[in-house]
Amino acid sequence: MLELMVTMLIMAILAALVAPSYRSYIANNQALTVADALNASLRLAKTEALQRGSPVKVCGADITAQTCDDTASYWTYGWQVIDVASGNVLHNYTPNGTQALYIIEGTSLVYSPSGLPSPGAFTFVVTPNHCATGYIISYDSLNPGGALQTTSIPCP
Repeated sequence: MLELMVTMLIMAILAALVAPSYRSYIANNQALTVADALNASLRLAKTEALQRGSPVKVCGADITAQTCDDTASYWTYGWQVIDVASGNVLHNYTPNGTQALYIIEGTSLVYSPSGLPSPGAFTFVVTPNHCATGYIISYDSLNPGGALQTTSIPCP
């Protein structure tokens, strides 16, 4: 009986030590999932603008996740990729409740038919609610190659 209690005590101690690391691991994976989805949406917007020869917008979704909110500074409800000329929604992303996306500019992005975004430089910060690790997605048209950059950051 004593051996069983000692074994259970050791298991409880190990579980208490592992639980915070596991939560951090889950939070990091959630942030990475959102960062990857946003990267994919930005690439889709650029590709569609080039193929269609018309502007394509990426914007935060409103609380219903049904329409675009061009002034959203906190993209909790997801985002949309919209063909500006037709108003058709090309892609709609709704994160689950444990994810959050902040956009520093606080406006939508519009890719021109040439594939360049407006504004020409932007930064997104992706963090989960229980922040462990976040990700910065940035773009600057003045950088050589003009590629999207994703960088891991510790949360504040």
